[in-house]
Amino acid sequence: MDPVANETEVHAMSSYLVYICQAVKNRAGLERYWQLAPPTYPTNINVLAAYGPCEVLDADQDERVEGVVISEFPPFEQTLEWFNGNAYVEARKDRTNGNDYLGLLVESGVVSVSERKPVRK
Repeated sequence: MDPVANETEVHAMSSYLVYICQAVKNRAGLERYWQLAPPTYPTNINVLAAYGPCEVLDADQDERVEGVVISEFPPFEQTLEWFNGNAYVEARKDRTNGNDYLGLLVESGVVSVSERKPVRK
């Protein structure tokens, strides 16, 4: 392998899906989602944590968290395409029907301090 070519090679960065389940009001719908969604997932994902014990640290202690899932996914744009694709849109209807979730897609990497901004609400 040519070391000079290696220096200019561009590597696609991962993105991370973080889902916080705040309340399950439709368990049957959530269980359908758990059956329907996995076949739609890209083949190169890595589930890092799913529904393990967690503790709310820096928020209102009354903040309800019933489960957290953190998964490594393909690069940001590819993950957005999958998320908004017909197969996953159909599957996720069961998860969102009556259940309260906060979902985030985060691009990997660290932004320099001078480039950081507060998240808009």
